[in-house]
Amino acid sequence: WLRLPLRRSSDLWVGWILRVELGWSRVDLYVPGSEGFTRVTSGDDLSPDERPLASNLVVFRIPPSEPGVETLYVRMEGDTSRYGSARTTRMSIERGDEFLRETRLINYAQGIYAGIIIAMVSYNLILFFGVGEWTYFFYSIYVLTFGTVWMGRAAFTREYLWPHAPRWDAESGFYLVAVAIFFSVFFVRSFLDTRKWSRSIDVALWTLAGLTAFLGLAGLAAGTRIAAPLLAIDALVTSLFYGIIGIVLLVRGYRPARLFLTAWWVLIATNIVYILAYLEVLPKNAFTYNSAQIGSAFECILLAFALADRVNALKAERQKVQEDYTSRLEFEVQRRTVELNDLNQQLTNASVTDPLTGLKNRRFIDATIEVLTSEVRRAIFKGKHREDILICIADLDRFKRINDTFGHDVGDRMLKSAATVL
Repeated sequence: WLRLPLRRSSDLWVGWILRVELGWSRVDLYVPGSEGFTRVTSGDDLSPDERPLASNLVVFRIPPSEPGVETLYVRMEGDTSRYGSARTTRMSIERGDEFLRETRLINYAQGIYAGIIIAMVSYNLILFFGVGEWTYFFYSIYVLTFGTVWMGRAAFTREYLWPHAPRWDAESGFYLVAVAIFFSVFFVRSFLDTRKWSRSIDVALWTLAGLTAFLGLAGLAAGTRIAAPLLAIDALVTSLFYGIIGIVLLVRGYRPARLFLTAWWVLIATNIVYILAYLEVLPKNAFTYNSAQIGSAFECILLAFALADRVNALKAERQKVQEDYTSRLEFEVQRRTVELNDLNQQLTNASVTDPLTGLKNRRFIDATIEVLTSEVRRAIFKGKHREDILICIADLDRFKRINDTFGHDVGDRMLKSAATVL
């Protein structure tokens, strides 16, 4: 129970809003009136439509009254302690017009963030179903779950996705983070092709995926309050490890690692800013308080560009392989063509040449005599100098007697000798 004495001024036209933070399950506001106290109920157990102001925040409208001191009473039910920390209560009283202005700005910013997430997921899922590349699928699931985590932090999942499931809304962040880490491991493995670059890094990524799955199951078995700190450590180690992997592969000359590395270090840097603001080391303002969500949006966009750059790099690599293969194929075709021409020439020569004597045969005469005599006729007709055509046809008389007397080997040597003489 809290007692809130309020001193009102004379500005009755100003509407005032009481905001209760840190997720109390039930909050009852008791407002004094002429007929006693009026109770108004809100809290995380109520859906946004059931609250006095239809909002994802626990807020109350303070009724106007005359100037002077007025006492309100607040009864809060729930447990806002985390991991052994003390229970705390945070409240603020704001002008109604400023609250509406802030709410519109927050809704606008969250709408932009949700639009970025939906656009990135939809586009990459289309690519996945179009080309069958699993990297797009892993990216889409990671971005969808990781973006939903931040939408839940801003209480928009409770308002738009599961307004009547307060218990799931309280527990969903743990499981969404586990799924996001799990699929981010497979995205990094596929995107950076760690199986090709480093077997030890690939084994380490498999280990992180197994550990994350174990922590998710531990949350189901033992409760998220016990497993959540371990999952937070897992998320921190995994993020830092991704940054180290990007540096290693960038040094090794893997071009897509540039944008990948930029994306992860943007996320890590903005998370550090958010943590420092949460610990009140940095002033809490619109940027520092939402820096992690802003960083996650930039990370999603940069990873999408990195994915496109990776596809272009793979395309260029495949094109180079294809060009090398085409060049080798053309060289092989040329070589085979030369060999085939040589074989054809050898076959042509063999068909017009007597294999024993090396002299031209009848087929050669039939093929060339018309061409040669036509050239001579044209030369005579034009009165040009010409060379005579000499054709020697010889017959060896009684050659059969040599074969019959001395054998065919001697006959063959006889034919070779006669060819030499001719």
